[in-house]
Amino acid sequence: MRRDESFVTKAIENAFIKGTTPSYSIEPLFDGNDPPDYLIHFDNVEIGLEVTRCGAYVSGENPISRESVTTPIHLFMKGIQKEYSKHVEEPYTITFHLQGPISHFRKFKREFSKFIKGFIDNKTYIECHGHRELEIGDEVVKISIKGNRELSPNHRLLFNIGIKRGYHNSNIQEHVKKALESVINNKIEKMKKSKHTNLDKKWLGILNTNPIADQYIYDEIDRDINADQYFDKIFIIFDTGEVFEFV
Repeated sequence: MRRDESFVTKAIENAFIKGTTPSYSIEPLFDGNDPPDYLIHFDNVEIGLEVTRCGAYVSGENPISRESVTTPIHLFMKGIQKEYSKHVEEPYTITFHLQGPISHFRKFKREFSKFIKGFIDNKTYIECHGHRELEIGDEVVKISIKGNRELSPNHRLLFNIGIKRGYHNSNIQEHVKKALESVINNKIEKMKKSKHTNLDKKWLGILNTNPIADQYIYDEIDRDINADQYFDKIFIIFDTGEVFEFV
C-alpha cells in the first residue's frame, strides 16, 4: 500500500498544496495500523491525511469489495493449478468455473482438494469430456473439459471466478456510492480510535481502483452520500494523477 499512499499524497500535494503556500511539510507516519498515514503542516495548521482505496463493490446484505470475495478463491485455485496442472495429460485442458462468495470456505477447500487429487490421479477427466456440474463443499462447481488443445503443462488446468447472482449491482451509480460509503465509514471508525487526537483538520485521500467509476459518477453522488461529515476534505484520486475534491 505504501506505493499507493505515496502516489495519492503526491497527487494531493501537486493539486492543492504546492504553490498555495510558501512553505509546507509532509511527514509519513509509520504507526502500523494507527491512522493517519501522513501529517501535513502549512499555514500553522496540522492536517492528518489518511489514504485508502475504493474498488468494486459486491452488493448483498453487507457491503463487501469484489476483491475480498475473489482474491481468497483465486489464491487457493492458483495453488491447485501449480500442483496439478502439469499432471493433466496432453491434449486435455480442464477449466473450473466457481462463483463467490463461498459460504464455508474452509470446508470447500478441504473437499475440493480431496476431489481434485482423485480427479487428476485417476485420470477421471478423460472419461468426462465435455461439461459437468458438481456440488463440492456446498458449492456448485462447473467443469469444462476439452481434449483438443495444445497448451503448456502449466496451463492445462484453468479456472474462472465470478460473482453469484444476487450479489451483483447493475446500477453503476448506486454501485459506486455504496463502495464509497463503505470505505469512508470504515476510515471514520479507525480515525476515531487514533492516538492523534489534536489534529486541526482531517483529510481522506481515496485512490479509485474501480474501473467503472469516473469523475462524473463521483460528482453525481457527491450530494447523496450516506457518510458522517467527519473529514474536512475527501479527495478521489484517479490512476492518471487527477484529483477530484469530493467534499
